[in-house]
Amino acid sequence: MAVAAPSPPPPPAPPPPTTAARVAAAADLRRAGQLEAACAALDDALRRDPLHLGALLARGRLRQELGDLPGARRDLDHAALLHAYAPAAWARRALVRLEQGDVAGGFNDAAQASRLDNRVALARLARGAAWVARGLDVAAIAELDAALGYDAGEALILGYRALARRKQGDAARERLDLERALELDPHHPWLLGQRGITALNAGQFDAAEADFARAVALAPRSGIAWANLGGARLRLGRTAAALEAFDRGLEVSAPTATLSHGRGVALAALGRHIAAEAELTRALAFLPGDPVALELRAGARAALGDVAGAIDDLDQALKRVPDHAAGLEQRGTLHLVRGDHDQALRDLDRALALDASSATAYLVRGAARARAGQAEAAVEDLARFLDLAPDHERADEARELLRQLSASRAR
Repeated sequence: MAVAAPSPPPPPAPPPPTTAARVAAAADLRRAGQLEAACAALDDALRRDPLHLGALLARGRLRQELGDLPGARRDLDHAALLHAYAPAAWARRALVRLEQGDVAGGFNDAAQASRLDNRVALARLARGAAWVARGLDVAAIAELDAALGYDAGEALILGYRALARRKQGDAARERLDLERALELDPHHPWLLGQRGITALNAGQFDAAEADFARAVALAPRSGIAWANLGGARLRLGRTAAALEAFDRGLEVSAPTATLSHGRGVALAALGRHIAAEAELTRALAFLPGDPVALELRAGARAALGDVAGAIDDLDQALKRVPDHAAGLEQRGTLHLVRGDHDQALRDLDRALALDASSATAYLVRGAARARAGQAEAAVEDLARFLDLAPDHERADEARELLRQLSASRAR
């Protein structure tokens, strides 16, 4: 009886991918625009090899791009501690610290990266970014030009040079740098956000919204990406959609000045005065004395009947910007509501000296002059209001006041 030949042994299992291979696979995912998947792949790599410098740097960068600045900072703190002689660890951490608003810390990290090896493009990039944060645009551009000499393919160098050009008012070259950067790295949320800001500054609100929407799709946990999208929608007059974007931003990140300020603007525009006052108060905790937030909160408080609180907000705002015509008009209106027509007239005279095109300022000054017994001057102001805005929603109010003044003069 024949005996069957023994089966050959199974082939040995392939060895598991190395950490370097996992980092390379994550880089491929990132290049394809799959940032969340790339970050998950790096999570797996670091579970297996928690000390790997390349994986720590790559995840720190990805977390920054995704808007997770605390997570990025943890990775890069770890990298700088374990690999203190790696300039890339210090340079990457510098960029995160600068984005967090820690300019001094970012500058120190950039300086350490340069001390370790000033010929590394990333070290020159970090130092150039630090100069941008300090407002030294000429020095920043020189540093970033040097960085490009070491690595012309690093899109972030062009992105930060665009920021320096923006501060110089060089919009054409700013846009050119961002276009070139996005050709190199088309799925970078921060670069898309910067190009969106460039479009916003140029009045190209639809283009800005498109870039911000792409950034949000790539980095849905980024509060700043949602804040930018909300800002563009406000400029487009899509207030309800803007509020949705600010709300989403606050769902995925801690409150920030930009999110709270934008949400307060949207709530005020929608007439949700109680919520607007609360949100603008939170914004003012981030931005003490911000005149725009103070004026908006004044409007909300006035609508809620808190005239004294509204005037106090406008007093603070006008200390910062004493020649702001709209703020003076708003305060003059509130003084009139309180019955102080003399103070109302002082504010409205100043407002119209600064901006003689405001129809409502003539209406309110006309009412104030009527109360002060200045009938002829009141008639002139009301007539001027009707010339400027004959179809205004308060035009009938002006006509009725003119009728009353004419009747009283006839007597």
